Amino acid sequence: MTLAANTLIGSPLYEAGLDRNDQVVRVGRFEIQSEDDWKNALERHRPGTRSRLCSAGGAEREVEITFVEDPTLEVAAMNENRLTDAQRAFRDAWLGPER
Repeated sequence: MTLAANTLIGSPLYEAGLDRNDQVVRVGRFEIQSEDDWKNALERHRPGTRSRLCSAGGAEREVEITFVEDPTLEVAAMNENRLTDAQRAFRDAWLGPER
């Protein structure tokens, strides 16, 4: 998987020395050949865990990366009265109507 954009300052990829156009070919023992492989690799690692990441820019190199939480995710309570029918159906299917 090739990094399409500059890495963000302070992010694990930035700290590992990777940037735009670098290609991630392996995370730990898992090969990365597609966007789905990358997403699966991220899901296997909890924040704070470390792994080796192999990249290929000009030459293949291996670096250590420490995974962090996604700073763009936010969990917020929703007012019961403001749920749409679709949101209520999703919640009930997930939690069950007898929560």
